[in-house]
Amino acid sequence: QYQILHDQPFPVLGFAEQLPGMKGGEEKEFKLWLPKDYPRAELAEKEAWFKVRVTEIKQQRLPKLNKEFAHLVNPEFKTLASLRKQVSTNLKLMAEEKARRDFEERIIEAVVESSQVEFPPVLAEMEVARLLDQRQ
Repeated sequence: QYQILHDQPFPVLGFAEQLPGMKGGEEKEFKLWLPKDYPRAELAEKEAWFKVRVTEIKQQRLPKLNKEFAHLVNPEFKTLASLRKQVSTNLKLMAEEKARRDFEERIIEAVVESSQVEFPPVLAEMEVARLLDQRQ
């Protein structure tokens, strides 16, 4: 048993498009071509037959955006405006944090690219000796 969402390509692209109009208890057979990148390589780019039986049809209902929804998200929110303000603040903070991390990463990359590190020969010899000891 699988749950199929109308806008999902599961199990293969085109599968969900075969289902509209079907009712609970109905069966349908159809064929589709499996994509080149199908997980099982031996089946990729081959025609597959599907036999489907609809057991149940559900409708997704999104909640209304109102103060009750805001309170469901977090009991501290008394109004939708307070939820929106917090979401906006969180998104801004996340964007600032990402910008800071990206900036730090670029700085580190620039330092690494412009740096030259020379190891004393004795250090290299000690590392070679350590690696040889590990192999034995």
